[in-house]
Amino acid sequence: LFKDTSEVFNPLWVIDQPQISVCNDQIFTPISPTYQLGSWGYNCQLNWCEADPDVTQSEEGICKCWRREAMTTCSSDYATVNTKIVAGRQLTVEDVRGPVADYFGLTAGHQISNQQRQGLQRTTNVAPVVTEEWERGSREVREVTEVLGTVERTEQSSSCGYQDLCFCTSWACKMPAGWRKVPNLRIPALINATQRRLSASRSKAPSAPPAPVPDVPTLSEAMEPKLEGPAAPRYLEMLSPEAQVVAPANRATVDVVFGITVTASSLLLGEVDLEHGWEFTELHEVSQPWAQRNMYQFCTDFPLELRVVESRCWIRDFRTYLLARGNRFPIVASQFEQLIIPFAESYLTGMRSTKDFLWIRDGKVKASYIPMTVDFARYAATEDAIEYKALWDKYLDDFNLEASIYSKGAWHTSVVWVRAEAQSALIRSTIVTIAIVVGLALLGMLIFTKDSKLSSLVVGSTLIVVFALTWFIVVVMGWPIGPIEVIALIVFIGYAVTYSLHIAHRYGSSDVQQELTLSGDSSDIRFLRTVFALGSIGRAALGSAVTTAGCSIFLVFCTLTIFKKLGGVVLVVTVMSIAVALIPLPAALLWFGPVRPGRCFCFYPTETYENLMNSREKYVQDLEKRKEQQAKQREERAEIKKQESERKQREKEEEEERKRKEKEEEEERKKKEAKEKAKQLSAKAKAAKAKAGPQKIRTGSGESSVEAEGLRTRTGSSEAALPSPGLKASAPPARRISGNEHTSGRISATGLEVGEEIPSGAIQVSGR
Repeated sequence: LFKDTSEVFNPLWVIDQPQISVCNDQIFTPISPTYQLGSWGYNCQLNWCEADPDVTQSEEGICKCWRREAMTTCSSDYATVNTKIVAGRQLTVEDVRGPVADYFGLTAGHQISNQQRQGLQRTTNVAPVVTEEWERGSREVREVTEVLGTVERTEQSSSCGYQDLCFCTSWACKMPAGWRKVPNLRIPALINATQRRLSASRSKAPSAPPAPVPDVPTLSEAMEPKLEGPAAPRYLEMLSPEAQVVAPANRATVDVVFGITVTASSLLLGEVDLEHGWEFTELHEVSQPWAQRNMYQFCTDFPLELRVVESRCWIRDFRTYLLARGNRFPIVASQFEQLIIPFAESYLTGMRSTKDFLWIRDGKVKASYIPMTVDFARYAATEDAIEYKALWDKYLDDFNLEASIYSKGAWHTSVVWVRAEAQSALIRSTIVTIAIVVGLALLGMLIFTKDSKLSSLVVGSTLIVVFALTWFIVVVMGWPIGPIEVIALIVFIGYAVTYSLHIAHRYGSSDVQQELTLSGDSSDIRFLRTVFALGSIGRAALGSAVTTAGCSIFLVFCTLTIFKKLGGVVLVVTVMSIAVALIPLPAALLWFGPVRPGRCFCFYPTETYENLMNSREKYVQDLEKRKEQQAKQREERAEIKKQESERKQREKEEEEERKRKEKEEEEERKKKEAKEKAKQLSAKAKAAKAKAGPQKIRTGSGESSVEAEGLRTRTGSSEAALPSPGLKASAPPARRISGNEHTSGRISATGLEVGEEIPSGAIQVSGR
């Protein structure tokens, strides 16, 4: 499976002795009458078995079991049963005496008593088991729990004893001859433990605790891909016909290359040496099993967003070839070299020979490529092609990150990428070139006009023409940006600059000085300069534009596309340039053109030093005056702000004082109303008291008398206070007066006339 260490490691490296012992068949050791629990794993610190690809991985809580009979005949009424359970965690005593014991009792002709259930022996001091699925290279580490016990035989034909091997939520090992599939074992409480590295070791003695050993992986970290991680996106081998939108004749092709490194780079001048611009990747070895696994996975697990319709994948055909011969895939390196050449020479991949997809040197496959047809237009827009290429970039980056060192370095190429990147680079270079040209034009106009404002106006006019020309090419004509369009945009900037430059240069010319008066207003000076510029050069510029446009009209009717495009661009840029030079530019000059263009010491050394110094002193004086005015304005604003703040504070205090007075008045009014009400109530009470006099009340237990004066009730020796007639009052809680009970409180006497008898029990007294 692996190369010899002398071929992999430098001679200076010393290979240490193995620190753990790995067993690959001890788990299948048959039991005997003298069998001791866990004895099969005394000399093993790790167990390994190859997973059976035809058996699916069991679900959580379900264990797939295989059984081998211990003996065929026996005379005992009891049978010895044994099971090894491979799971994500070790089984507890409750698991053994519960689901496992029930599992033993379900065997035909066997039953397990409560005593036998309690007597089941369990050991967890057993080395873990590593199951490896060869084709995909996936591995799982699971704990082993062994259970041993006896059950009662209820029939003479029942089993004399057996041993089971159960795999819970894991791959099942390839079982040797003599093992048969039996019903599943269900352990609902079983939760798979996280896979751990192959670093644990168990002591040989059953009673001793496990001894830790250093990490010793079966493969180097650099040689095996990452097997764990987040859930992968949805994958599909090929895009379904219903999801395809591009006609087969217009579909693009993407080639993925393995084992080649590009060494050439683009040159500023000269051609690239394509013959020596690449080399074989040194570490690429498709003969290694992990390289075969990675390439096969690449061919079968395409994300939906890549829209792969067909892949001519030679490694997939090679797998079919091996399985037909009775070999397994992937094949080891020593056999790969013997079988790949006959396969490449005799088999077809798609409609071509397989060897056309391989680079074979000295009998070894050094590199290969896989072409794929995708549901993407061959002549798609540049933006769409760049976005689609980014999807392939991400997919290949993820693949190279996860793949082994023997298959890393894959890259993709397509004619679509070349066209899209060339056009994208063309657009970027066009923008940079236009910026450089406009900058140089600005510098040249500064030299000619000797004024920054005039130069800026001419540059602005030029940019307007360039943007308008771009809009005409892309929007009006719908031409894709190509070499012809780029040349037109760059070369014909000269046409866009020429007419505006002439108008601005004549505006700032010294010939117009004799027509100006020293007392003229700024707007009058701009008007005279603009009229002079248009009168002196406007007709000549218009005539030049008409001549150029007339010559370009004939190119528009040519047969060749390049002449038609160049003629149309020349015609449009000429019309736009003369229109901008004769309409927007003069308007801008009339609005804010320079009054004295070019008046600078560096351009006019004839200006006297005295005039310059006088101008400097005047400027300093004006600056000081402006500073004084600004300081005065700041002081005035600060004073106004202070006064405003004081005014707001006074208003706030006045408002608070007003609210306080209103509140006091309201309280005084309420007090007066309360006093008036109290007086009225007192007057009513006195009137009622004078009118009522003493009242008698008859209760259920005898006679009672009610006195208006003093408001007392008497029942035998009990008495209660009563309110005046016409008033109603109460005090909780309410209850009735009976017997000689003495109560005090307030009762209702409203509506009673003086001397009127009250029926027995008809008066209710509330109080204590």
